[in-house]
Amino acid sequence: MKWSVEVNNTSEGFPCLQRTVYTKFWSKLLQKNPKGKLHGQEIIDLINVTISKYYDTAHMEPQVIEDLSPFKKITRKFQIKKGLISKSEAIAIYMEEVKKDLMKNLDFDIKDDISMISASHTNEEEDACIAGEGQQDVDDEEIDLETILKRYQQQLEESSSASTTGKGKEKA
Repeated sequence: MKWSVEVNNTSEGFPCLQRTVYTKFWSKLLQKNPKGKLHGQEIIDLINVTISKYYDTAHMEPQVIEDLSPFKKITRKFQIKKGLISKSEAIAIYMEEVKKDLMKNLDFDIKDDISMISASHTNEEEDACIAGEGQQDVDDEEIDLETILKRYQQQLEESSSASTTGKGKEKA
């Protein structure tokens, strides 16, 4: 093993002595083997691949929290509040997350349907109905997601209040 001394500067700018070590291993890496490749080329390639993987992961954008399921979002909100939330607030948060999830997954639009179809327009399937057969009922009312969710929220609040009053009666 050989080494040499050099005068250099540290990263802070102070002069220092540095020792460079030469071994047979490093000198052998610069030589080619009988197949024509450098000795240790596989190791060098593995090091380069590993460095590029680390570089790629360092420059990747962080995952968005939107990947969480609605249940996990609600759980996270409850954990942040740490018990400082009432039942009605918990139900409201739950309903808001359910609404967001429905809007995202069902591709449901709350806006009013303003279509260009005239009132006298009929569908060919409706015209093809044989006499004596019943036609499908067509609701003229539009499904309003807001009212459905409000009704569901009221039912949840009523059932939770009924269960708490029922438990209070059992304890007495």
